[in-house]
Amino acid sequence: MSVGTAFYPRQRELNRNEVWGEWAGYFAAQVYADFHDIEYSAIREAAAVIDTSPLYKYVVSGADAGRLLRRGREGPRRRHGDTAGDERVSRDLR
Repeated sequence: MSVGTAFYPRQRELNRNEVWGEWAGYFAAQVYADFHDIEYSAIREAAAVIDTSPLYKYVVSGADAGRLLRRGREGPRRRHGDTAGDERVSRDLR
């Protein structure tokens, strides 16, 4: 069963069409306006806030955690199953 994020109460006020989808266990507004060009123009000509609460977060720990994170930014990508010291990397760092 999906749940709302911290932004859900405000999104619910603005989403008069009540068009909701599911994103990683959270309610996600699919559309706010009747036509997609209204939302597109608003984003292009002003600003937009997108609730990315459902995106995954990772905890990287261990003696070489800092080295692993720096390498992910600066050097070759790690793949699932690679090791960093005594810790295994669980996801591709993209």
